[in-house]
Amino acid sequence: MNFVFRLWLKILFHHYKHLNLWNWIKFGVFKNKKNDFVYYQNKKIYIDSKVNFLFQFDEIFNKQIYCFKSNKQNPIIIDCGSNIGLSILFFKQLFPSSQIIGFEPNPTIFNLLYKNILTSSFESIQLFQEAIWSSNKKVSFNNNLNDASQILIKEFKDNILVDAISLKPYLDKDIDFLKLDIEGAELEVLQDIAPCLGRVRHLFVEYHSYQEQEQRLNDLLSILSTAGFRYYIERTGVYSARPYTNIAQSFGMDLQLNIFAYRTSNI
Repeated sequence: MNFVFRLWLKILFHHYKHLNLWNWIKFGVFKNKKNDFVYYQNKKIYIDSKVNFLFQFDEIFNKQIYCFKSNKQNPIIIDCGSNIGLSILFFKQLFPSSQIIGFEPNPTIFNLLYKNILTSSFESIQLFQEAIWSSNKKVSFNNNLNDASQILIKEFKDNILVDAISLKPYLDKDIDFLKLDIEGAELEVLQDIAPCLGRVRHLFVEYHSYQEQEQRLNDLLSILSTAGFRYYIERTGVYSARPYTNIAQSFGMDLQLNIFAYRTSNI
């Protein structure tokens, strides 16, 4: 067994050791198929693709990027960009009595999300097939990018119209955790809900910088600072070892960041 192969096995075992042997046989032997699924903790999880699932599983269950503390048994969590539901399943593992509201506009992905939550037997979860935006309207949406599907910044061939809503009506109470993984709509949404952010204890934002758009990370961070958050930032997805000579690109993005905003005192 050569060194590279042994290293590859070590990485896989370290990150995905919680997946059972049958999952590994499926990943290694069988091709993607419609209504594919894996088993996690004896529960069936329907997936859209192996690659998307493994990336999300590593971030959510192994690295636990959404882990937070609360002195409540039933914290209120709003999950914008729920995808197939791994984040909701993690939150329920963390706080079984939590109240969760999840939003996912992609019709195909929403069907998987609904099935995964239904088969999980978890309660106090509301799911909405809607995009989060700065107003209530129909928006053009590209639903062919799976976990990178987005409200359109430019026209794609197979775009569809989806319902979009403002998040402000859901922020009329204290929110323990707000997740915004909404593929480029984050600044538009944060500008809309800025007056309500004082009610949010923990805020996760995935920031997306698209090459054809002005970079406005400074505006986003200013909103967080004004709302009284401290923050920690790490890169994710897009990475350039030599950005002056070789800018990385992924789905039209040249920068992708995880922003963890939090408060040092109770709200």
